[in-house]
Amino acid sequence: MVEIVDVLNSINFLNDENILTASNISRLPNLIVKFFFCAMHIENQNLRLNSLEKATNLLKYLCNKSKMYRQSCQRNLLEKGIFTYGYLFGCYDESDSMDFGTKQEESLLEQNRKQIGANTHRSVLHAGVIGDGLKKRPLDSFGMQPNNELQNLFLKAITSCCIDIEKPSSSDGFMTLSLLLVEFISTDVMYNGLPFPEDEFTKSTVERDLLIKRAFLLSPMLWSILSLLAQYRPALCLSSVLLRAICSTCLLHWKAKNVNKIKILPKTDETLECTTKLLQVMSMGQLLPPPLSNLHYIIGYFDSMRYDLIYLILKECVWNYLKDHVPSPALFQNDKNVLNWRNPSTNKVPVHYTNILKNLMQKKIHIFRSNYFNMFVMSDNTNDN
Repeated sequence: MVEIVDVLNSINFLNDENILTASNISRLPNLIVKFFFCAMHIENQNLRLNSLEKATNLLKYLCNKSKMYRQSCQRNLLEKGIFTYGYLFGCYDESDSMDFGTKQEESLLEQNRKQIGANTHRSVLHAGVIGDGLKKRPLDSFGMQPNNELQNLFLKAITSCCIDIEKPSSSDGFMTLSLLLVEFISTDVMYNGLPFPEDEFTKSTVERDLLIKRAFLLSPMLWSILSLLAQYRPALCLSSVLLRAICSTCLLHWKAKNVNKIKILPKTDETLECTTKLLQVMSMGQLLPPPLSNLHYIIGYFDSMRYDLIYLILKECVWNYLKDHVPSPALFQNDKNVLNWRNPSTNKVPVHYTNILKNLMQKKIHIFRSNYFNMFVMSDNTNDN
């Protein structure tokens, strides 16, 4: 297989119809992607890196020849990276990782004998044991540590499939990748638009939101893909359904922690880490302008206070802002450096979205002294100048 890839790298097989037929060329994206992931299993590091580089070059060559090949490579690469070969990047199978606490197998006949005694008048047989309580997580943390080397190589391959050599400033390839990510993760197509919905509407999508949140729990690599999309703005806007699903479930979980009067969070609390990653990705993609873009630095300090404060900040500062200011690609502009960005001087957050955060930080100014200065005092002086 390695020899075949070497031959393909040395010839222009798309320019000469006599080398490969159209039907064979149509199979190339799937075959090259399979070789890419098979090369990750090579034990020799030099051979592994060399093979992965050759596969990446072939994918890049295909994607720059035709949009059809680009979409096929992106779909195959993303689908196999999430589902088939996700274990290479720290993903784990829920069925293998969950301990249901089941007891030793017992026949249904024996179970019915225990349920129906000699002095009973019941005529309906017992249907068996449904379960043994809640599932037990064997992992100390909420996820497995990904293989950073393989993950970076995978992200490099995805990037090469999205960048157009003729139009390097174009983000069309990453926007297509963003839509594919929603297609693979979201369980249905209901309300996959850009706007954040009203509070009442989230009740009808809570099941789907929880499944989306679980997908990120089982596959930490998805956060890296979102971070990649955030770097190539405005592609992250098209993944709004994933962002609001995670934000909605985080709101529910923080509200539940406060209702249940949980006093101390564990060192690796899943809700806190998920909330921090969500705010960091939104900040990187400029969906949250200053000073809200600094929330991921300070949100962890509120867990030792009251959990209703984290809920209040997410609800009033983040959710309500994104609901009133739709994260649309139209908000981004091209500058002279050929970068898509939102101008912070014209993209100011109204004060009613930041007053709550400002007051909470003032009450704990001994904790948030430097952060408060950077977020409010220095930003105000910059705007005045």
